[in-house]
Amino acid sequence: MQETLLRAWQHPAAFDPSRGPARAWLCTVARRLVIDAHRARQARPAEVGGEALERAAEQKPG
Repeated sequence: MQETLLRAWQHPAAFDPSRGPARAWLCTVARRLVIDAHRARQARPAEVGGEALERAAEQKPG
């Protein structure tokens, strides 16, 4: 929610009252932020936890 309001504050010119109410615009901003966050998580490789890291360290090449 905070990020949505921050984006609206930073880009007030993006709101066009002729296209609909401010509430709908804010909902669109929020939806796009959620989609962007999801895509960013998908683009990053999975983090390796403690156990997997220990197993990898124990395995010796060859």
